[in-house]
Amino acid sequence: MAVTNNVVYHVDIETVTSTAVTAPLGWDGEFIIANNPSDLTITLPDNATAPFPRGSQFTVLRKTGNGVIFAPQNGNVSIVATPGRRLRAEGSSCTIIKLTATDSLAVEWAIVGDLTG
Repeated sequence: MAVTNNVVYHVDIETVTSTAVTAPLGWDGEFIIANNPSDLTITLPDNATAPFPRGSQFTVLRKTGNGVIFAPQNGNVSIVATPGRRLRAEGSSCTIIKLTATDSLAVEWAIVGDLTG
């Protein structure tokens, strides 16, 4: 496919104000704003809960609050991130990418961005 003009893509933006949420399939390709004065724990799901296709991704911005923490749903889920799984400060952001296919029992997610331990 040849592209001859600019391609413009607008992402959906969703604001999360709760203190805990499991990433739903609807977040694929979205920009998530964490807007809560308390910590927000985002659980990254296994394939039985939310079968994100390999390569799915979403971005999280910590707009306000103490922090955004990423947690695996269970022992079948692993997270690749350094130096930790928490957004560093207000204004920090990261992108979460699913690395494994939906037919895999073990699920691996990568988190890249402004993280802390």
